[in-house]
Amino acid sequence: MYWFGYKTALPKPTGPYNVGTAEIMSGRGEQSTLVRLYYPTQPSQELRNRCHTSSWLPEPINNYTKGIIDFAEMPLRFFTGWMLRNTVIPTYQNAPLIQPKDYEETPQLDLQRLRVLICSHGLGGNRAILSVLCCELASYGYVAASLDHRDLSASHTYYYPEKEGTEIAEKAKVINVPFKRCPIDDFETRNKQVNIRAQEVSNVIDLLEKLNAGAPITNLIDSSDFKLEQFKAPVFGHSFGGGTTIAALAKDARLQCGVCLDAWLFPLGEEVYENINKPILFINSFAFQWPKNIKRIQRILSGHNGDFYMFQITQL
Repeated sequence: MYWFGYKTALPKPTGPYNVGTAEIMSGRGEQSTLVRLYYPTQPSQELRNRCHTSSWLPEPINNYTKGIIDFAEMPLRFFTGWMLRNTVIPTYQNAPLIQPKDYEETPQLDLQRLRVLICSHGLGGNRAILSVLCCELASYGYVAASLDHRDLSASHTYYYPEKEGTEIAEKAKVINVPFKRCPIDDFETRNKQVNIRAQEVSNVIDLLEKLNAGAPITNLIDSSDFKLEQFKAPVFGHSFGGGTTIAALAKDARLQCGVCLDAWLFPLGEEVYENINKPILFINSFAFQWPKNIKRIQRILSGHNGDFYMFQITQL
């Protein structure tokens, strides 16, 4: 049946730059960092011929597919799984990083120092979930670093064991971390998770600083040309990722500001509310306007010394 070869493509970004992606695992064990980088890349036809378009879900794709289906309790598992596995994003996998000379006719942004943003997924998500938004940012000259969280809130993730071995042995010993379902109102568990997540955001900054310094990282990006705008990293996230954004802003001085999309603030501890003084933008959909969540946002606003904005997308 010919339709088994059909691919579903996510929307193309609107910016002037082509987008590349790279999967990076830095370190080993549970404390390692696993991110997908979205970044502007070269415009040449050679690039299109040499680099494959990226699959939406990362490898191992079957595990990530199963994780999403299990989390969302989707019906028609075979058909849904086939659709997820055959979805692609309009990016070039492991493409070279853009150079200023590549886009002499489109100088909208200073490409000498790329601006970086860190992306935190929501409950049951992973580093691919916000791909459309990350691609859009990269198409305008930004680098978006989207991470897998290891707090058991991701639909699926994995890491390599502490001890190094041969490449074959490494793949055989991948330690999978599936989603763990627990009561949504279990504050002790959720607070522990959001603190783990905030630390993981800081770990991504550590990784990006290594890239910025030209340190060798196991991937196909030439890190010697990877120059970022230092100490000005915004963080953004959706739902649980929005709560993570607030927690990370309170804990890491290197984060400049935050954007919270439908932020879920239930997991935050008291110490977070006392340490927020950076610019924050809340964007809430109609479904995220329940009273307790709004009160938590207002509490942040009442003790906030920096710029603070909140917008609501009304029901259509």
